[in-house]
Amino acid sequence: MDATAFVDTNTLLHYQPVDQIDWCGLLSADRVVIVIAQVILRQLNRIKDAPGASRRKRDRAARVLHQFDEFIETRPDACLRPGVCLLLDDRDPSIDFGEYSLNRELDDDWLLASIIDYRLRVPQCAPGLVTSDIGLKLKARRLDITLHRLPDDLRLPEQPDPEEVRRQELERENRLLKQRLPQLELRFVNGSKHGSFAFSRPAKILREPVLTDIRARYPKMSVPPPRNLIPVAIPGTISQSEIIKYNDELDRFYSAWEDHLDALDTHRESILLEFALQVSNQGTAPAETTRISLDFPQGTQAYNSETVPKPPAEPEPPVRPLSCEQALFSGAGARYRNSLAVNSGLLDALARLSPAPNISSPQVADPAGRTVRFDIQSLLHGVTEKLPAIYVAIGSFDEARSFHVKYQIIAANLPQPREENLHVQIVKET
Repeated sequence: MDATAFVDTNTLLHYQPVDQIDWCGLLSADRVVIVIAQVILRQLNRIKDAPGASRRKRDRAARVLHQFDEFIETRPDACLRPGVCLLLDDRDPSIDFGEYSLNRELDDDWLLASIIDYRLRVPQCAPGLVTSDIGLKLKARRLDITLHRLPDDLRLPEQPDPEEVRRQELERENRLLKQRLPQLELRFVNGSKHGSFAFSRPAKILREPVLTDIRARYPKMSVPPPRNLIPVAIPGTISQSEIIKYNDELDRFYSAWEDHLDALDTHRESILLEFALQVSNQGTAPAETTRISLDFPQGTQAYNSETVPKPPAEPEPPVRPLSCEQALFSGAGARYRNSLAVNSGLLDALARLSPAPNISSPQVADPAGRTVRFDIQSLLHGVTEKLPAIYVAIGSFDEARSFHVKYQIIAANLPQPREENLHVQIVKET
């Protein structure tokens, strides 16, 4: 008995090569013709060249096409094995697809149409279909096409696709890399992203008590009456002219204190917040060469400890005139103070030779004074470091509002910058 069977694409890709299958035994026939339809060859070519298909699937499609090409070149009789022949159909079906409820847009329907067309061309044979596709099976039964299924032991082992293996290796390496990265967070020293600042409206300075105290601490000197005698320097005494000059300087000093109190009132009207922040590394690797940038909103002004606005300096009182004996003693003290100043300058020079700190002082990085940066040489994992203070002026009491501070952390061994917000709550006490 002879048998003819068409083979679908999945059978060619996922089962043993056609020349290694006992078709006669499987189909219970003395002679078998395996037919490959044109649509199957088109499918194999598409899969071979498809960039989206797996490497394993592309290689199998190419291998099957190469095998078919070899059969054409080296085996004119197309004999696969004793009793089994291969037929590569050289024509597409010419039947009316609609008559058989088939769709020309579907490859499966082209395969079924090829079987029907072959059946009409070769009436003496009843070609079957080798497939495990349930959709094809349902349509084939409707069209009275005999179905065959290969046993599972002929199925090719599911070897891992090389590209899939490589992708999994890269994912594993990426996971390990992430496990060895620093994880940096910027917080207020209480460990929260939220900082609360409470203050009340600054009270005006009571001027009269302050000015009265200044006059009491620096009283004017009594001016002695003029002498008609020949002026002779009397030990322990101060000349009348020096006393008058000193008293005039005191008048200017008292006036300067009035201006100073005005300036102090103006200074106290500006609200100044001290930001106490900390940076922590909760990752599994030290952070290397880290920079933290904070962007404060419009209407604020940031300072570090060196540039923060200081209260206006108190006016210097005039030097009280001295007698000759007092002036001599004062000169000796000045020489002693100068020697201390020299020693202090030496200490400053030594301090400049010290190595740079691990965490830099905050640097205001833009002319508007709203961007502040810290540079950190290294931050060990599991370590939290307090940052030097930042001072932020937010205008007057009436202008003060809650706001957000955007920050960014970059590190030499951190693939992506970390960006987040700190939240500042302003509480006005009445």
